[in-house]
Amino acid sequence: MSVAAVIVAGGSGLRAGGEIPKQYQLIGGKPVIRWTLEAFLSHPGVNHVQAVIGDGHADLFAQATIGLDLPAPVTGGANRQDSCRMGIEACHVTHPQRVLIHDA
Repeated sequence: MSVAAVIVAGGSGLRAGGEIPKQYQLIGGKPVIRWTLEAFLSHPGVNHVQAVIGDGHADLFAQATIGLDLPAPVTGGANRQDSCRMGIEACHVTHPQRVLIHDA
């Protein structure tokens, strides 16, 4: 079975505080989003991982994902529902039978 994971990371993370969105803040020496992406990339049951990022977060995402084998992220929409839809649509190239949605 073909499974895709959509990692929704488009939020601003304001409640967490800090100068950058929480998905890019470090925990254990790595950005939060990297922990998530590495978990799905290494899972034997997941065939495709697609990140959805916030507008203006491309540089933060690029820095957080150096060395990871990922397709280009898609920019999310005005709300979580739109962002999830955009992530699912970006998975069409792999024709997954199942799609998992996970918040970064």
